[in-house]
Amino acid sequence: MPRLSKRLWLCLAAGVLIATSPTVLRFSLTKQKRDKANFAKIELGMTKQEVQTILGGPPGNYASQPSGPVFSPVLDGVHSFWYFDDGTATVYWDADGKIENKLWLSPNNTNFFREFLKKIGL
Repeated sequence: MPRLSKRLWLCLAAGVLIATSPTVLRFSLTKQKRDKANFAKIELGMTKQEVQTILGGPPGNYASQPSGPVFSPVLDGVHSFWYFDDGTATVYWDADGKIENKLWLSPNNTNFFREFLKKIGL
């Protein structure tokens, strides 16, 4: 069996790259929608572990680029924040460590900070 030339291997690799790039591109463009969709799955009374499983990790900044002021992921033990490209998930915990309230803030909301400060009582 003859050995394949470098040129043929290069053509094969380029073909695979071209064939798979639409799938990779579609996945990367739809990731933002999954963060908000996952947030919608969160229900009052869930535990911290359940929320972290749904949102993909502990409170923190998961945005691909900085998008304004970022509060500490866990503020005073009562509020937790997850920052994503399409918005911020805020969860309020009761004394038992279960969800008391939740809020999704979109960065394009003109009242973003006013709404946030009102929700946390400032």
